[in-house]
Amino acid sequence: MGRTEPGRGRPAALASRILLSLELVRAVTLTWLFSGQRSDEIARLRLGCIRWQHDGHPIPGDADISAADAVCLLDVPTHKTGTAFSKPVDAILGQAIDAWQAHRPDQPRLLDRRTGEMVDPLFAIRAHRISVAYINNTVIPMLCRKAGVPAANVRGNITSHRARSTIASQLYNAKEPMTLFELQAWLGHRSPQSTAFYARISPKTLTRAYDDARYFVQRAHHRGPGRPRRRRHRRRGGRRTVAVLRPGPRKLHLHVLRTVPAQVAHLRTVR
Repeated sequence: MGRTEPGRGRPAALASRILLSLELVRAVTLTWLFSGQRSDEIARLRLGCIRWQHDGHPIPGDADISAADAVCLLDVPTHKTGTAFSKPVDAILGQAIDAWQAHRPDQPRLLDRRTGEMVDPLFAIRAHRISVAYINNTVIPMLCRKAGVPAANVRGNITSHRARSTIASQLYNAKEPMTLFELQAWLGHRSPQSTAFYARISPKTLTRAYDDARYFVQRAHHRGPGRPRRRRHRRRGGRRTVAVLRPGPRKLHLHVLRTVPAQVAHLRTVR
């Protein structure tokens, strides 16, 4: 009979396997949620794929630097649309992977079918790496059961690709958003056309942009004291054309909003 862990009432070997499984599932789950990678790329991540930097320099193992002051980099292997690259990720992801690597048993090197190399896979146990379907078949159903939410919604079944599209949309609609080309590099896309599929503008972002545009128009027609107001009205066939200034990339462009009858004498500006 195996040694019983004090105060637990279960064999120590079983407790060790449970802890190992928890660390593995937690690391895989957070990688799925926050890395923005495909399930195949997650299954093919390699041991030591997390690197920490501070002010552009690697952080030594004995350095006393908090995660808030460090930059966490994830090394992504060669994938279907490009070569290997590195990308910044949230520190919580790096900490989860570091915790798993600390508990990960020694594993034999395995073949990376895409590159043909013998590598040390990050998510491997009992001489097998996790399958590409592990997130769809195990992680997502387990999380849905624990959270008490359905595994499908109006968009269809929740799959491994849902997290990639969600975080890409959030980064594009953040308060200080990524540009389309920055998001392309972060996702590892070969062309911006692929990234544009994920770069959907949320209603909140669209509302903010609309309000900013209205604010500019209002400022254009309420100049400060001492600056003469320039009214541009042109008579054409008994009608009055009203124009306002709108923002452009490098200069202000003149746009005709609408025409109104010349008899409306009190109309001087469009507000």
